Amino acid sequence: MSPTTWGPSADSHFKFFLDGQLRATIGNNERALVEGLPTDRAIRVRVTLDAKPFESFPLSLGKEPDQRVCLHLYSGYWHWIDTGWAKVYGCECAVAGPAPELGRTPTPPHAP
Repeated sequence: MSPTTWGPSADSHFKFFLDGQLRATIGNNERALVEGLPTDRAIRVRVTLDAKPFESFPLSLGKEPDQRVCLHLYSGYWHWIDTGWAKVYGCECAVAGPAPELGRTPTPPHAP
């Protein structure tokens, strides 16, 4: 993946590949709900921005409350981070009822 990240433009698109399969394509400031992911093992999330490698990271849904996460593009740092399930970040995807508020605050990545 890219050693650096960059901000999206107004007409940019992010593609999310989960364990090698394209599962979501979203434009700048759009949301997507992806269901049916394994919870018994970690999956590899690979993100491209405008068809260029952007970021890659493991995700272990089995270790998350309710086996779900809300990924948020951290502006300025330009990394997708797990923000818990906080509505303040636009996490409103509910499975059966309202999503719980976890009260976690994202921490920006540390510079090397």
